[in-house]
Amino acid sequence: MKKRHLIIFLTIILTWVTLVQAQGDDRLLVRTVDDDETPQVDDQNYPELLLELSPLNEVGIPIASLSDINFTLVDDGTVLEDVTAVPFIDIEQQVSVLVVLDVSGSMQPWLPDVKTAVEPFYLALEQWDESAVIAFTSLPDGTSVDVNAIQQLDPTREWGFTNDEGALRNLINAQRAVPNAGTPLYDGVYKGIRVAATQAAHPRRAVLLVTNGADQSGGEGTTGSRIAGADIVIEESRKTGVPIFTIGLGDDVDAAFLQRAAILTGGTFMQAATSSELADAMAGVVHQLKQAYRLTATAVTPADNQLHTLSLTISSSAGIAMEMVSFNAWYPEMPQVEDVQLRLANGKQFSLETVRNAGGTLTIVPQIMSRHDIAAVNYYLNGDETAVFQATTPPWTFTWDTTTLPNSGPVTLTVEAVDSAEPPHISRYETDVTISACNILCKLGISSQLSGILLLALLALVLLVLVLMLVRRMRAGTAVPPIETVPQASVLQQPVGPQQSAAPYQPPSFSRSGPAIQAVPNIHDSFPHATGNAAALPVLVNEATNESFPLRYDMRIGRDPGTNIRLAGDTV
Repeated sequence: MKKRHLIIFLTIILTWVTLVQAQGDDRLLVRTVDDDETPQVDDQNYPELLLELSPLNEVGIPIASLSDINFTLVDDGTVLEDVTAVPFIDIEQQVSVLVVLDVSGSMQPWLPDVKTAVEPFYLALEQWDESAVIAFTSLPDGTSVDVNAIQQLDPTREWGFTNDEGALRNLINAQRAVPNAGTPLYDGVYKGIRVAATQAAHPRRAVLLVTNGADQSGGEGTTGSRIAGADIVIEESRKTGVPIFTIGLGDDVDAAFLQRAAILTGGTFMQAATSSELADAMAGVVHQLKQAYRLTATAVTPADNQLHTLSLTISSSAGIAMEMVSFNAWYPEMPQVEDVQLRLANGKQFSLETVRNAGGTLTIVPQIMSRHDIAAVNYYLNGDETAVFQATTPPWTFTWDTTTLPNSGPVTLTVEAVDSAEPPHISRYETDVTISACNILCKLGISSQLSGILLLALLALVLLVLVLMLVRRMRAGTAVPPIETVPQASVLQQPVGPQQSAAPYQPPSFSRSGPAIQAVPNIHDSFPHATGNAAALPVLVNEATNESFPLRYDMRIGRDPGTNIRLAGDTV
């Protein structure tokens, strides 16, 4: 990761210095890989993404020799770490190539190799591509390159753009190197650039120069170039956007010019020492013009069947190019039943995987992900081939009356999702659920998911009633009866005798052996009442003697000799 960031940073600095970054998105060609709403991204196997693209230099020529670290993909703010870049030849890319061939005297030993090398060169071109040839030399009779004859080409040495490869081969095979002929190299390349700029049918076009020497005369009145020079050639190439690819043969070639012309115009320079190297170099030019890269990466955006944006950045010695492309975060091609849930009357849903048992009438709701529209959802029980129910409209619910089952116990529920593709994709989901016997709650239509809760609530209510009844009984058993206050006597007084203000009243004592009261005294109609907070003390009045006796709580009255007050009668 750090290495990638370092490369991107260094490339940004290089781009800023060379001002290449101004080219922007014009230098990144993202190919069409399918015919759906995201044609630049193959997202059919989502989350796997596939793109095909050609990073271009400033004149529109693909950049070769790139690898994984030159490409950065960002999905929803996340840099994808598994980007893989594989170079390939995009044979569908249309190109126009004009071959500028040196046929001067010094090329005589190389012409057989050239005639052999053009075979793989033309094989690399497709039927929709085109090519042209301009063979240049300077003869003693003054014949040379007519740089102004753009429309009327010399049929003995020049042929305009065509896809008739046979005619071009015949023209090259007919060339002969004339001894001591001059080499008007600059004029030949200059004319080739002008023909390509005005007659090439395809935007991706180039000039391919094959020579073994330098611009010079050959003697005997021959000359080199008469119109163009090295700088004029390079300037014309840059002005028209036609890059120059150069191949130098042998050791006497003007390598300095060939390298300079290629580098400054967006082409490449290659040197060949053998016939096979020449053949590879010429075919290699076609391959570079058709160079492309196939990128694969794994997206991180969750599948949702919606459009999303992917940021694509390419960094190279030519600068940085960026493009925004769209992709679909498709659900799987095969429908996926992710879960089967039980819906309650209050709208809440639970996964059947978490329900230990159920009974009564159940509402089953499947959770389905599908790239295509769902056509139907079928429900099967215990592996039967005949569906017990088919749902044809969303949300594909199944109202299942479990009371119709012959027996309670474990049941295998199979949910089958069928999409609308042609042919349709079908997937199945199985889950086991234990069906319980229908109790009073389920017969009342209460969901089995709630029956346990309601039963507990009912038991709690009964327990509460019992507790309240017990508390009521306990309170009734311990209640203190009301105390009736004895009325205070209005006429009775305590016995007269010496009293001390501070001494409490002492009731008279009775002897157990004293005389018994013969007549039962009657209680005075009016008893003394309580005064203030003091409790009234009841008294016993002997009407015969008009004596009153306070009754304490521990006094005993009766005929028994051991009582405090012994009575002679039977009633009181």
